[in-house]
This record gives sequence, structure tokens and C-alpha cells, in this order.
Amino acid sequence: MTDVENLTTNKTFEQIRIDILLNTTNMQNQNGIRLNDYGRYAKFCKTKIHKLRKTLKITQGKRKFNKIEISTDIVTDVRHLLILILNCERKWAIGMAIKQQLTSIGQDVKKLRANIKKKFKKAAEVSKQILEISKERCDTQTILEAEAYYSYSMANYLLFTRKFQEALDLFKVSAKIYEKFSSIKDSIESIVYRDRINAIKNSIRLTVYNLNVNKKFKIKHLKI
Repeated sequence: MTDVENLTTNKTFEQIRIDILLNTTNMQNQNGIRLNDYGRYAKFCKTKIHKLRKTLKITQGKRKFNKIEISTDIVTDVRHLLILILNCERKWAIGMAIKQQLTSIGQDVKKLRANIKKKFKKAAEVSKQILEISKERCDTQTILEAEAYYSYSMANYLLFTRKFQEALDLFKVSAKIYEKFSSIKDSIESIVYRDRINAIKNSIRLTVYNLNVNKKFKIKHLKI
């Protein structure tokens, strides 16, 4: 994990700065997540990505699709990083929208779970890309934000795939970083970080519960 005590590292190039959690929370609250409307949020992210790509002149073609990745080499503006963040948010939102269908009668649960897993995995992969680019192009606070964002995204994916110990370890990494930020932000901003920490604590309790259930199951079958 990145050293959470080191928040003043300087680099030779102009560094990008973005408060990932504050920005994503604001976008979520204004675009459906408060109402659990994940489909609306996914559409917002898609539209915003298109507008940003058009502004930055990195569109991927109209008639013929020409994929243009956001890589470290082209990242010179905070909006490049925002495209990746929106892409990660969109993948997660689509996964959550599909997850809501698991309770619907007549749905193919196995197929739905496979689609959710795919979207959560993609979100985790994009969050890792955000972290890697941040290490090259961003200031230290943004790197820590990116690490917490990645850890939380990957932990949610691992929790869904029932890899409980790995999920628990990453939830703890994310919580530790957000705890640090909550102590240095102003009172209003710190509320956002505390809310995320509380959400992580709930996920940790669920993860620990599943770990204990698994251990009891294994012990029971070993005795048999």
C-alpha cells in the first residue's frame, strides 16, 4: 500500500489533482444513485464520457469504430482521468442494475450473475488503470485516492466472487486511506469520507461473516 503518511511528494512534471471520492459521490447523488436508479447513472456516465472525448478530440469514430485507449502517454489533463473514472463508474452501475434483477421472478440467475461478475471485473480493471496512471501523472493525494478507489472496487468484485479473504484485505486498505483523508478534510468534505468508511465497515462485517461460515462448513466436513 502507498504510504498514507506521505502526502507531499513532488515530481518534476505538472501534476494532475482530482478528489476522486468527492467527485464520484457528487455525480452519483445527482444522477440517480440516491434512488437506486443505476440505469440512469450508467446513461449519465456514457453521455459524459462522449462529451469529454469530443471536447478533448479523442472520439472513437462515428461510422467505423476506432478504439482509442486512455493511456499514460496521452494523459495531460484531469479530464483524461475523469473519462476513466466515468468508465469505471459506468461498468459498476451496469453491474448493480443487473444485480437488482436477481430478485425478479423468471430471470436466469446463473446468466445474470455471470453478467454482473463481468461488469464488476471490468470496473476493477479500469480502477487499476486509474491507479497506474495516477502514479505517473498525479500528485500524492490523488495517488492515494486512486489506491483507495481501486481497493474498494476490486474488493467488491472479490466479495461478489466469494474470495472473502482477498476482499477483506482490500476493504481494510481502502478504509485506512479514507480514514486518513477524513482527518485532514474540512467538516463538510469529511462527511463524504466517513460515509464511505461506514459503507466499507458494513462490507467488512459481511465479508467476515462469510469467512466464518466457510470455516465452520470446512471444519464440519473435515470431521465427517
